[in-house]
Amino acid sequence: MDLRRVLQGMLCLSVFVTMFSTVPVPRNRKRKMRPCRCKKLFKDINDVIDSKFKTLEEKFAERLPIVNDLSVNDTLSLQEMNSRMSRLYRDVQATDEVLRRESLALRQVKEHMQTQSDTMGNMSEGLSAVEAIVRNLTKVVENLRVISSSSISNAIVHQTTTITEVPTTHAPHQPEVPSQVGPAAIVYPRHCHDVYRSGGLRYEGDYYIMIQPERAPAPYKALCKAREDGGWTVIQRRLDGAVDFYRNWTEYKNGFGSLSGEFWIGNDNIHRLSSQGKFKLRVEMEQWNGSKYHAIYDFFRIEDETNDYRLHVNGYHGTAGDSMTSTRENHDGVRFSTYDTDNDRRPFDNCAMHYRGGWWYNDCFDSNLNGRYYQKGFHNNFFRQNGIHWNSLHKYSSLKNAQMMVMPASDFTAHNKVSPRA
Repeated sequence: MDLRRVLQGMLCLSVFVTMFSTVPVPRNRKRKMRPCRCKKLFKDINDVIDSKFKTLEEKFAERLPIVNDLSVNDTLSLQEMNSRMSRLYRDVQATDEVLRRESLALRQVKEHMQTQSDTMGNMSEGLSAVEAIVRNLTKVVENLRVISSSSISNAIVHQTTTITEVPTTHAPHQPEVPSQVGPAAIVYPRHCHDVYRSGGLRYEGDYYIMIQPERAPAPYKALCKAREDGGWTVIQRRLDGAVDFYRNWTEYKNGFGSLSGEFWIGNDNIHRLSSQGKFKLRVEMEQWNGSKYHAIYDFFRIEDETNDYRLHVNGYHGTAGDSMTSTRENHDGVRFSTYDTDNDRRPFDNCAMHYRGGWWYNDCFDSNLNGRYYQKGFHNNFFRQNGIHWNSLHKYSSLKNAQMMVMPASDFTAHNKVSPRA
């Protein structure tokens, strides 16, 4: 027991120091030496220390199992706590993964619902268009019924008159039978605004109507757009690039494409339409960011094929900027060009071939609505901007969609109220 020995030594030292420091020693008097009792004192101190240490050892031995149990219990509690924390962490991770999957599933459900909503909206628009077409056809049928009734009445009157005019001297003979009177010729509207003025096109939107402009050899189906200001005849439309507009002279002369998608109505038809009086042009455009613009020209006409469908256009107003009669590349007075018929004003190149379209190219263009269709508006070659262009909007990006339409400019009176579709 090193500690015991150290304490014993310290006690002995303190006893000696106390004895010699408290007993006075006379200076001039000799002291009679007595026998030392240190051994007995040491023995008593040693017995007391042994007794105290023995008591301490007994108490320590008594408490040691409890301390060991507590230590073991604390170790077990810590291990259990770590185990529980690990399980809790794993549960949190599993819950987070479940929530992530549920969030993804909810997002997909939301997108699906949005798609379904858009589909229902398109179906609603389609039904509205069908209803409008049915109304228009109903009116046509009513007009045909009136025409048929009138023809029958005329035939009856003509027959009665013929019988009455038979001389009485020829009574023995049978009366002359009148020749069959055929049905009255159907009169087609000259353009979509004729239908509008007669009470048709009562709802905003697109209609397919048979028209026959003056001097047209036969009627043909046209796309009519009903607006608040009248009925417009659509002559060109670009939507998605499904139709290639890099065509030859004959194809642009006769027209190509589909009225339900992209098309060019034909230069002959445009000439006959715009030669029936004073016509105006409306151009509607949309960029890839969703911005929409329009340009209106109060006068629009093209000449016939003999004069290479020369363009006459002026009187701009709108939101898109003037890219038909601009100072830099004025298209007014310019002849039509295709890759196989070069009528542009550039002496060293064919603009239609270079920019892959058919248009009234000057040298070369400030507008090119029949150019190549580019998804997202990005050209393959930055230095050859041959897309669908209206340069007052953007010189280096091709448009998302565009359409051109004409209507008589002299008639600004709305004869019927155009209602927006439900």
